[in-house]
Amino acid sequence: MRRKLSARIRTALMLGVCVLLITSAVQASKKKDLQKQALAAEQAGDPEGAQSAFCALAEEDKKNDSARAKCAEYTQRNEDTRKKDADRIAAGEKALGQNHLDEATQDFKAVVGTYRDTASHYLNVVIPQARLKLKAEQDKLAAEAKSNDLFQQGAAAYQRNEFDKAKPLLAAVTGDNAAKAQKLLQQMDDYTKAANEGLRLDSAGSYKEAIERYSRALKIKSDGPGGLKQKIAIATGKLGQVKQAAEQPLIEGIAEFYNGNYQQAD
Repeated sequence: MRRKLSARIRTALMLGVCVLLITSAVQASKKKDLQKQALAAEQAGDPEGAQSAFCALAEEDKKNDSARAKCAEYTQRNEDTRKKDADRIAAGEKALGQNHLDEATQDFKAVVGTYRDTASHYLNVVIPQARLKLKAEQDKLAAEAKSNDLFQQGAAAYQRNEFDKAKPLLAAVTGDNAAKAQKLLQQMDDYTKAANEGLRLDSAGSYKEAIERYSRALKIKSDGPGGLKQKIAIATGKLGQVKQAAEQPLIEGIAEFYNGNYQQAD
């Protein structure tokens, strides 16, 4: 009976020793792997990876003062980096909000730690979109400035009665001044149409109708081209002459009647 117990005890002790040996071997292997990971991260310039590996090694090997020191060093270094990166993100977002896109780009490019993904999103998505939007706004402002310049030039030409110069300028106007430009174009067309009708009627001897057309044009632009005021004066004179010529036989007949020349008065 005692022999059986002794055998069992020996077996248990042997198993315990084996477990300890295996556990020690596993722990040693794990420590070795963690040491390799920590050194590799350090050489690769990966402070976050180095912190993770050295801190895990220090936890695994309580007596490893070097690992503990490295863990503390990289923990502090990464904390400092996170604070700097947070400041860079904030600065980049502020610059972005002010449309200082180049400045924002430099801030986000300087991010090296935890906020890399956030910085990458700004660099690859947000800033390109902002550049497109800013360019569209700048193009719009440039187009508006050009259109305003065209309107000013066209309106000035209209005031100088340079209709042929004013028309293409005003026809190219867009934006806020488009309606004003179209109004001036219509006025020039209406003025020219009325003036040309007046000329045609004037040439045909229809002086009364010609005067009406000239007057219609001058209501559109009182100082318009073509010397219409002078033409009205001339047409008015001609109209008077026509009336006088038409009334002359009647006047002469009345005079003959009162002179007793009844036969001639007829």
